[in-house]
Amino acid sequence: MSPDSRSKAWPAWLMAGCYGLWLVAWSMATPLFSGADEWAHYLRTVGIREGRWIGDRLPEDFDFPGFTPAQQAFLRQTSRFIDVPAGMAPRGYGCNAFVAEQSAGCLAQAGAYPEARREVTVTGAYPPAFYLLPAVAMLPAHSPSSALPLARLANLLVCGVLLGLALRALAETPEPAPALTAFAVALTPMGLGTMAALSPSGPEVAGALTFAAGLYRLASQPRGGPWAWAACLVGGVALGIARALGVAWVVLLVGSFLVLLGRAGVVQLARHQRSRVLLGGGLLLGALLLSRLWERLHGATVPVTLLPSLRAWREAFKHYPVWLREQVGVFQYLDAEMPAWAYPAWGVLLLALGVGCWPRLSAGWRWRAGVVAVGILAVPLGLYAMLVRNSEFWLQGRYVLPLTCALPLLFGAGALSAEREEQAQGQRFPWVWLAGGAGFLHAVAWYSNARRSAVGNEGPWLFFSSAEWQPPLGWASGCVLALLCAVALPLCVWWAGRTGTCEPHATPPHPR
Repeated sequence: MSPDSRSKAWPAWLMAGCYGLWLVAWSMATPLFSGADEWAHYLRTVGIREGRWIGDRLPEDFDFPGFTPAQQAFLRQTSRFIDVPAGMAPRGYGCNAFVAEQSAGCLAQAGAYPEARREVTVTGAYPPAFYLLPAVAMLPAHSPSSALPLARLANLLVCGVLLGLALRALAETPEPAPALTAFAVALTPMGLGTMAALSPSGPEVAGALTFAAGLYRLASQPRGGPWAWAACLVGGVALGIARALGVAWVVLLVGSFLVLLGRAGVVQLARHQRSRVLLGGGLLLGALLLSRLWERLHGATVPVTLLPSLRAWREAFKHYPVWLREQVGVFQYLDAEMPAWAYPAWGVLLLALGVGCWPRLSAGWRWRAGVVAVGILAVPLGLYAMLVRNSEFWLQGRYVLPLTCALPLLFGAGALSAEREEQAQGQRFPWVWLAGGAGFLHAVAWYSNARRSAVGNEGPWLFFSSAEWQPPLGWASGCVLALLCAVALPLCVWWAGRTGTCEPHATPPHPR
């Protein structure tokens, strides 16, 4: 590794450490079992801990009260019985579920059933890959209150490694400051909140960010370094095996990569990196085939409507703003919201990133990235109208976050124009301000989630003296962590701006 590469790496590693601490702060501020479907993922993990890859199927007449016939048919496909050992089945942890004005103070009365029980989890048929490490981590535990924190910690480690790999790949770009800023905008508070709970959705989002970072790095420089290739392989495999939609996200991201490369770029990549393409592509294809095999044997099937009705499209467009908000951040039981102004503020960050990156990109990259961006924004509409609507369940923003998180990276990691190579350091401070804005909104999101936990959504914003629930180390430690990370984020980008250069490379750039 050259001295220049080492100097570029340090801001990326520091930024990865910053996100790692942020994940710890998020986990502290989210009460046990308050993450989305965390109770179900916990039971799935316990089942694997007890040596069962998948539980027993439910009978055809099993009833889920309050759900429509179509929803019940879907839940019977994804649900399984789990044999939970004595003292490990949670009791009373959902006391404030879907009651936004109630704090988590009632969890003081929660505990565990003393006897062994047979429970039903609605995620029983999910792929087992990202339950394995949490299952091993909770082996020493004998109660939900000790098992879930250990499982969360294992999940955080997986996500942290993936984020670190993505940032290191982006640090190889000729101008790392815009690339790291794009990552800061791509990883929304919803992404961090999802990773802080026990769920394969966290590694799915982290894997998507890593995969997109590696792909777009290679698209801009087809002879990219080993970190970009590692990000492609590790991130792609993680994304593909995390959840049922992972294979679709991999295919769509690879499609965007090919569009960005263009015909000349594909030829250049195949000519100079043939062995890496064959090896990485083969391993990724194998992971995707294993994922599809699991879904074929155990997964749920939903009818696909190839030509949705006009009513379906109207519903999709009507709910699109809600999905956008949920991708920025709606936490816990989807009832812990940020202040109303924070959502358009994140949109302003995304728009400012695009405006700042546009002049530095090559002409070929601009129009190709525009096409890809429109496609990414259209996918949630088609997914709802053609698939999710048929199950009569709601499409949540976090379901499409693994694809939409790639949008900022399209512009921040893009191929530079020839003129831009003459101005390596010309726009350092705008990136610092954008990263600072992302850090500030991350802190706002964390505090909003903490308020929901401590006093409920209708409680005071200055809740420290009246908190009805607090994490084991208190709110002061969490606030310090969140503030440190909010300040560190723009400092990392500032450092990257000082170390990054656009000097001519030994490897040719993306064909323009």
